[in-house]
Amino acid sequence: VDKQNIKQLNKDLDVDVLIIGGGITGISTAYHLKESNLKICLVDQDIIGHGVSGKTTGKLTFLQELIYSKLTDEYSIEIANKYLKSQKDAIKIVEDIINKNNINCDYNRVDSYIFADSIKDMDKIKKEKEILEKLGVSVTELNDLPISLKCYCAIKVGDTAVFHPVKYLYSLKKILIDKGIEIYERTKIIEIKKEKEKYVCFTE
Repeated sequence: VDKQNIKQLNKDLDVDVLIIGGGITGISTAYHLKESNLKICLVDQDIIGHGVSGKTTGKLTFLQELIYSKLTDEYSIEIANKYLKSQKDAIKIVEDIINKNNINCDYNRVDSYIFADSIKDMDKIKKEKEILEKLGVSVTELNDLPISLKCYCAIKVGDTAVFHPVKYLYSLKKILIDKGIEIYERTKIIEIKKEKEKYVCFTE
């Protein structure tokens, strides 16, 4: 943690946009607003990278359990396709930000897998493969994994990645500070009130 760059809010501010939370969502929102003419402030109740976003596996994948079977069964294959597109777009957005800003966050393109560790789940994996192929995804079916885990059936897709989320967050934080966006850590919002056309947010 770069303690030189940790500031705690101790004054009143009037801003156009207040972003509450400095995880991947909050930092990304600020990044996409950095070229606007809006006055932006981001606050986090802890230190950026110390919450949920800093404890993730760092996978950037569109393959999450049996999500496409679930979406197709509960809604439609069109909804499943929209979800797939959103996930692929998100991976591309992160990759573009990393490349544009030369961010060193251990970004690597890798394959992603889902698998059945019991015979009764094999049909579920095969169904997911069929739906993904209908959606235009190239899928490889396997009988084992590149790591030592019990596996009766697996599928593999490409065009996915891994990265170091904390290194990524810290790099974006520096970019935002350099752009003049105010970032305050150890600043918890405890109350929000609406007053006419604006919101008043109170810290501890």
